[in-house]
Amino acid sequence: MASLARLRDSRPRGAGDLPRGTLSRLLRERPGALEDWDLPYAYEALARAHLVAGNPDQAAHFGAHARELGERIADEEDREQLNADLATI
Repeated sequence: MASLARLRDSRPRGAGDLPRGTLSRLLRERPGALEDWDLPYAYEALARAHLVAGNPDQAAHFGAHARELGERIADEEDREQLNADLATI
């Protein structure tokens, strides 16, 4: 998630929340800005948030997406950590 913070911090000061589509634009302009575990963990966070909010179907959807993207994590230890975190949802 540190990479997402780096993207957020790259916006102009005083910009407030990122407008819709800004993250997509930043990723196109800076394709190496994210680590291979950033997006799977973003989906893990969405799954966890939906579970807490009482939306188990959405939690399952985002959890499955996190698992799918997690298969692409190169480092085995990072991949195992994501799977362990997903198991707690």
